Amino acid sequence: MRIHEVMKKTGLTKKAIYYYEAEGFIQPDKDNENQYRNYSEQDIQTLMQISFFRRLDLSMSTIREILENPTRSKSILRKQINGMSFKISSLQRKQSFLEELLSQSGSGNFIPAESDLEALNNELIARDREYAGYMQRELQRIFPGMLGMVVSIQIGQFLDEPLDSQEKVIAWEQLVKLLDAAPDMETTEETNMVIEKLYGQMNEARIERFENMFAKQVEFVMNDPEAFKRKVSDSRESVQSHLEKMAKEEHFIRFNELLEPYKGLFNSMEQYILILSSKYRKYHQISNELTKENRI
Repeated sequence: MRIHEVMKKTGLTKKAIYYYEAEGFIQPDKDNENQYRNYSEQDIQTLMQISFFRRLDLSMSTIREILENPTRSKSILRKQINGMSFKISSLQRKQSFLEELLSQSGSGNFIPAESDLEALNNELIARDREYAGYMQRELQRIFPGMLGMVVSIQIGQFLDEPLDSQEKVIAWEQLVKLLDAAPDMETTEETNMVIEKLYGQMNEARIERFENMFAKQVEFVMNDPEAFKRKVSDSRESVQSHLEKMAKEEHFIRFNELLEPYKGLFNSMEQYILILSSKYRKYHQISNELTKENRI
């Protein structure tokens, strides 16, 4: 099927179809003489599935996960529903909060005075802390740059619990202070070039893909440690060879130099994450057991 027929059948634009091809979702045949694409029924089905899920506001990384793991599609979609439920309840809480403020303000304009803002902000924070996902959202809000992105990819999946104890509140505040005191991870033309050579262009979809990749790896370790040990043992030589090859490449050397100021950061963060996340405590315990066996 040619591109214009595909556009008509799927309702997608030409640019969208080419984008999904570039991202590896579809692999149409190409005519060697004129380079015209010929789309298969499987390509059409995949495009229609993507279009359907995009209309439900699912991210591209989530759609990719569904298409690549159809047997897990229900659990993936259940996770999306839980996220939507949280967003709805969060909006409802903020709506109620605003309605309370407006009902107390009387007639005229409502713009909080400077003397009231600190108390209002503290009340919003206190309300939000009671719900799961607060730390994940705050991490992205208060550290919007490169450092926040890297930290979010590494530990964001563990920060899904509410701050429901004073111990957790203190640990969270100390973690924020630690990150805020860390050296700035500047986004320069050089850092962008090095990162793009290693990981590709770091747009929102790719960042989410990395987050999902790390999350799946952690899930694998926690759910089946023995299978993980076997996988590591079987691939040890090829992984070591790949790392040795990469260590000689200029952009990899430069990337390690850029990360040098942060090498101790994640070790320092661990003491707080152990308090903030029951999931991380379990993962940490399993990782230590695997390491003691000298098999990874």
